[in-house]
Amino acid sequence: MHGTQKRYLSMFRRVRELPRRTRRTHAIAAPLKELDGIITRMSDHGITQDTLHRRTRAFTVTIGDAARSLRRDLLRPARLASRTVFPTVDNGVTALPSVMRMPSRSGDNEALAVAAHAFANSVEEHAAAFAVAGLPKDFSARIRKAADEFVALIDTRSKEDQRRMASTQGLAVESQRGVAIVRLLDALVEPMLRSDAARLAEWRKATRIRSVVSGGVAVPTPEEPVVTPTSIAGDTSDQGGGLSSD
Repeated sequence: MHGTQKRYLSMFRRVRELPRRTRRTHAIAAPLKELDGIITRMSDHGITQDTLHRRTRAFTVTIGDAARSLRRDLLRPARLASRTVFPTVDNGVTALPSVMRMPSRSGDNEALAVAAHAFANSVEEHAAAFAVAGLPKDFSARIRKAADEFVALIDTRSKEDQRRMASTQGLAVESQRGVAIVRLLDALVEPMLRSDAARLAEWRKATRIRSVVSGGVAVPTPEEPVVTPTSIAGDTSDQGGGLSSD
């Protein structure tokens, strides 16, 4: 949860609590209930987002370790063995060292997984010659197993990252919905508190929202006053008897 969304959540909680100090809140019960739900959902999304962010970072470290192990402990021995194997193999397999070439980019996980299976195929195809060169008989199976586990790690991290992004999107949606509810509450509550300057000032401070430009798009964030349409002030003051200032 980034800073703006944390400020939203803090503002929503302040706005929710202020009307509860009054004896009558039935006039704004529905938007307050909606705001309750928004606060709960934002909190849940924030926890999920943070948890998955930590987990994907841990998976990134694990994937890096697995990649280094695959290169160092399996592909490199097979690559070195191929240099002694190809002179002893018939049918023009002198190109074996070229076939068994490490991916040029160390961070290209997809290329590494594909290369690992290509290495395993070559070792399996010339199993007898590679055994003479010193590799265990099950070396191709070891490479495949490690490659499959490596791909599984990548897939798991991708799924976790998709869930994290869904939580991030959920936070954005709930933030926008919360701002709309705060604007509605402001239009309903402010006319009711005009006879109590102290509580009106407290309410205005709690509902401050400003717009900042982020990437060329105006994004509302809690700071400046909500612009309440004065044309509806008279109408809202007659709704449901209003809030008691006692």
